[in-house]
Amino acid sequence: MTTPLDLQFYAFFVMVLAGIGLGLLYDIFRSVRQVFRLDGFLASLGDILLGLASAILLATALVLGNWGDLRLYVPVGVILGLAFYHNTASRPAMGMMIGSIGLLTRTVRFVTGPVRQVLTVAAWAQTWAVSLKHRLIGQKKE
Repeated sequence: MTTPLDLQFYAFFVMVLAGIGLGLLYDIFRSVRQVFRLDGFLASLGDILLGLASAILLATALVLGNWGDLRLYVPVGVILGLAFYHNTASRPAMGMMIGSIGLLTRTVRFVTGPVRQVLTVAAWAQTWAVSLKHRLIGQKKE
């Protein structure tokens, strides 16, 4: 069965967009890994999640683009999309993502900081009260 040329261009364009999406997905993973300094088990888990997300993205793009029909222009479009993203937007996107994740992390720490201090003081007060109780009970037995 032959596919009209306009549908082939559409499928190629969807694959280019999928390549750009893969590049963006990879940069998100890189920035999270860099900000949180993931290594060992968490890095391996992140690799698996990245692979699954990439497979889902490619499969969805392939179905949306040309109903899962794998042609030569499909990998070419993905590779061109990846190359385009890498050469034009990867560096600025990484900078923005690292900055955004860092800002979000600092904001969460700022908001949860007072809560942690209150919990620390409450834990200290409870420990002090229990200690006082044991001292008072110990004095009455004598």
